[in-house]
Amino acid sequence: MSSDHSENVPTGDLPPITGNPTLSAVRRSTAISAGRLWLLALAAGIAAGLLSWLGGEGGYDHFVPVSQEIKMHGSRGKVVDPAAQFAADARNAALAFAILGGVLGGALGLAGGLARGHAKTGLRAGGLGLVLGIITGAGGGFGMTSLYDRFYNPDLASLITPLMIHGAIWGILGAVAGLALGMGMGSQIAKALVGGILGAFLGTVIFEVVGATVFPLDRTFQPLSTSAYSRLAARMAICLFVAMGAVIVSQTSDRTAKATPRSVPQ
Repeated sequence: MSSDHSENVPTGDLPPITGNPTLSAVRRSTAISAGRLWLLALAAGIAAGLLSWLGGEGGYDHFVPVSQEIKMHGSRGKVVDPAAQFAADARNAALAFAILGGVLGGALGLAGGLARGHAKTGLRAGGLGLVLGIITGAGGGFGMTSLYDRFYNPDLASLITPLMIHGAIWGILGAVAGLALGMGMGSQIAKALVGGILGAFLGTVIFEVVGATVFPLDRTFQPLSTSAYSRLAARMAICLFVAMGAVIVSQTSDRTAKATPRSVPQ
């Protein structure tokens, strides 16, 4: 009498497994739908742009330079020391970009985990993206704004300086957000990071060129432009292009890997 009871095990609902059963199960558990990833990443980008703009507007001009009272020609007035103004500008930029970096990194990290179907992984990746985004946004915003205040020449109408300043700040934030997305997905981390950087640079170029035309009086060449609408446009451009860049690069890599013929086990 045979001891095999496999005829009692229902198999109609089980997916076919070929090759190594353990490896096939792992692949199924980590599979990510491209459509689901796109939907969640774009939603995260839009939400991050809006939330970071709202948070940034709440803290806009939070740091105010101390003015000094002077007496001139028999009248008194207040003036602001340029050094104090530069320091306040750098702190305000650090606050705004810390909010942008934290929200974008957190949102894309969570999106990556949800696309994979692992909410806990998404929360961990989002938490890491939040912390790194705040740190790099604050540091990059403060440092690059200080350089801008020191070297920008208003007599030279050029996009080179704002492209370098914004590109450096937003490129770092794009790297962090791409890293968080890749960690949430559990794969293609390096590719997502590179895609985030490329998306940030493309968003920077588009904002600088289009912003100078659409918002000609809003000084979009500054680290923080002077109108709420132009600041919203900047955040939406960066968040959306970072999300798209990270997804495109990581998914391109996946399609290449899928196109490679696999050996059939004998």
